Amino acid sequence: MNCPKCDSVRIRTINTRHDTVESVVRDRKCLRCEHKWFTCEIDLPRHAVKWGDAASLKRVEGFRKVVFS
Repeated sequence: MNCPKCDSVRIRTINTRHDTVESVVRDRKCLRCEHKWFTCEIDLPRHAVKWGDAASLKRVEGFRKVVFS
């Protein structure tokens, strides 16, 4: 993962919390420019994505949008 502001790879996770049963939120910080942001990770069913041509991931029909309730 790269910093969204300066594209540096020198980032650290400064906090991790379980937002819901299915999701994990991580606060991140760039060690180069000190930009802070967060990521949200969710588990998808094994059949939700598949490998396409040129090693790219493709979404499968029925999994176009993630909805948090």
